Amino acid sequence: MYALDTSVPIPKVRKGRPFKYPFNRMKVGQSFLVPMDKAHSVKVCASYHTRRGLGVYRTRATSKGLRIWRIA
Repeated sequence: MYALDTSVPIPKVRKGRPFKYPFNRMKVGQSFLVPMDKAHSVKVCASYHTRRGLGVYRTRATSKGLRIWRIA
């Protein structure tokens, strides 16, 4: 016979791998910097998040690397 339990919370499902870049934690006005050798990868991720309606991002090359801003 199995015992019945009440008020046991359902654990959250974890799918896929963790995010490589902090897009999911960014608020409007925040930015982060990546080295130029990662520029293409970050631009692809920013585009993905923008197309999916998960924020609007802009990227600009600086002397220190590529900076990504969340603007909406």
